[in-house]
Amino acid sequence: HPAGHRPGRIVVTPTPVTIPSLGRPELCARTVRNLVTGGIPFDAVTVFLSDPTERPEYEAQYEISATPNIVDGVMGITAQRNLQTRYYENGAQLVCIDDDVTEILELVGNKLRPVTDIGTLFTQCFNAAQVRLWGSNPTGNPFYMKNKSTLGWKFAVGCLHGYVVDHALPDLTETVKEDYERSALYFEADGAVARFDWLTTNNRYGRTPGGCGTGTSRDETNRVAAANLIRRWPYLFAYKRGSDTEIRCTLT
Repeated sequence: HPAGHRPGRIVVTPTPVTIPSLGRPELCARTVRNLVTGGIPFDAVTVFLSDPTERPEYEAQYEISATPNIVDGVMGITAQRNLQTRYYENGAQLVCIDDDVTEILELVGNKLRPVTDIGTLFTQCFNAAQVRLWGSNPTGNPFYMKNKSTLGWKFAVGCLHGYVVDHALPDLTETVKEDYERSALYFEADGAVARFDWLTTNNRYGRTPGGCGTGTSRDETNRVAAANLIRRWPYLFAYKRGSDTEIRCTLT
């Protein structure tokens, strides 16, 4: 439901929220506390550490009585996403959010405002999606957002999305652009992906060290992933104009 048209507060069961993280203990803690302030209890949040040796730095951000689950993960965003899926039982509703998300925002009129009841929001997103994968607006810019939800061939951006765990679906394989890959897998399985164009995030892209997707050969890994995705799903993806590293969703 678009912001301003969502129903009032309802009783919800906390939706599990996963956060992959590498080298960002303080920023990750800010993301966790934003979720907790919005109604997600600490024990519903699980931080997957790409580098388990960083555990002391992450644990130091919290009081013993108020800490998220912190588990040993694996290096690489795609491997981490696959681990997160396998960590939960088949059919579980799962929200994934990046460790640099400082706010979850909704469009009200032509302006963005912080979502204060995040727990209810996530439940409503799953109820409204009609399919098993939903995504937020990837732009973070109110000019490109709309007070509506859409259903069809949509891209579910990695920084904030929700899905129903299906262990029968293939593991993600692309080193980067794994969110495009998940979108294609669920679209093929369900016939549609939901997009909430009134929902977005405030991220600190590229402004902090760490991040599960960092690497020295970013352009080359993007180039390879783009080519692979277009080869696998030529009817779903095409190159963005003038680029051999970035793709767009198309349906032919």
